[in-house]
Amino acid sequence: MFNGITKKAPTAIFNISGIGEFSLLTQPNSKFWFCNFKCYSSSYSIELSIETIDSCEPSEQQINAIKAIPEKHDAIVLFLLNHLKEEYKKEELTIEKLSEMYYLMAITLKPDGKEWWYVLEPDTNTPSKLNHMIRFTVIEDQITWCNINA
Repeated sequence: MFNGITKKAPTAIFNISGIGEFSLLTQPNSKFWFCNFKCYSSSYSIELSIETIDSCEPSEQQINAIKAIPEKHDAIVLFLLNHLKEEYKKEELTIEKLSEMYYLMAITLKPDGKEWWYVLEPDTNTPSKLNHMIRFTVIEDQITWCNINA
């Protein structure tokens, strides 16, 4: 124990294709299980969290959805960047330029296994006017909420 922080043993370990084993760690009374992993198609690590009810283990449906992320990573990013392109029409930004400006920083899978929260973080080369984190709520492949209105 150091400064009141204790290291917890992994509570669940499973394999994700293209990445290998990773652990979800829980904290007392937490409803989220967290993990950082590096997707082969990204140069950044992604913070992954799975929200469960009453801190129980993720459901099989949630685990299967998480296992699909490596194959879906590029499509997810493109989907989100296309939305940004529409929101930032005045800026006349291309998908290529947006992909240089933002990267997928976090993914949260909600308890129902259908709702996802995605966060894009600005890279250091992003102009200050556009330099903020962008969060999306996606349900069944539809963006239902985003924190930007260009």
